[in-house]
Amino acid sequence: MESEPTRRTKLLPRVIPVMDVMSGQVVHAVAGRRSEYQPIRSGLVHSTDPLIVAEALRSLARTDELYVADLDALQGRPRQRSLIAELARRGFRLWLDAGLRFADEASALFDVGVSIVIAGLETLEILEDVAILATDYGDHIAVSLDLREGQPMMKDRRRTWNHAIALAAALVHELEAKRLIFLDLERVGTSAGPGTLDLCRQIQAQAETVECLVGGGVRGPEDLPLLAAHGADAVLVATALHNGRFREFFAAK
Repeated sequence: MESEPTRRTKLLPRVIPVMDVMSGQVVHAVAGRRSEYQPIRSGLVHSTDPLIVAEALRSLARTDELYVADLDALQGRPRQRSLIAELARRGFRLWLDAGLRFADEASALFDVGVSIVIAGLETLEILEDVAILATDYGDHIAVSLDLREGQPMMKDRRRTWNHAIALAAALVHELEAKRLIFLDLERVGTSAGPGTLDLCRQIQAQAETVECLVGGGVRGPEDLPLLAAHGADAVLVATALHNGRFREFFAAK
């Protein structure tokens, strides 16, 4: 049974293309099992070159926004700075998840042209660094709360969170996060449907000014009204762009 949507229904959330990059190639992310990721096979473009794929996504979605997951950095290897700098030079408004560990690492990412730095709780060593980032950079920081089997994935283990909504509320009310990403890792790369609607709905009921993004399992345009009804401002999409599910939606805009 679906939960009740938020009282104030929003416009359809904007679609932000996602590009997962590992070892110089765009890969197909499935269920967060990074060791199993393979080079992408796309109906949109016959290439795994990140620059070529990025341009194809921009052409399809008619947006300069691009979410890049630097999987090398997320697995402890050097960040792909030259790629990020080139994407920024080409005018992409980059949302970058590059395995941020401490607040003082963010400035180097902004220096290469990143628009919004992702502070993923999976890699952030100190949860309270969210407050530092929020103070220093405001809504140029997005905090990513990733879930596996419904449980938050967190590097900082000093506090125990039994419910994701309690953690999300703390991010907003205690640490003053302006943007939250709710990502269901088990649904990434699948057509299971979005799995974090309740989280989005509940946090929007508490703080409507917080921007909420949802990722994982988005099947196509048919999911957008439901996401809007639950308060999502934007949706992160990869697989459904490459398999053609959004082609007619963007062509009609």
